[in-house]
Amino acid sequence: MTLDNEVIEVKEGSCVKVLPKAVRTMEAKTNLQYICVQAKTGSLEQFGFGDAELC
Repeated sequence: MTLDNEVIEVKEGSCVKVLPKAVRTMEAKTNLQYICVQAKTGSLEQFGFGDAELC
């Protein structure tokens, strides 16, 4: 994944915050499944990464 010209390596279980104005691209050499959660900037401050655990 590239965000504003910075390459970020992602793997299973990765979580990446993407600000609305960020330029982004995604590329995968294998099948890639992802979940996108869209919310207003700063509107989810009461939640932490523990709230997003996958079961």
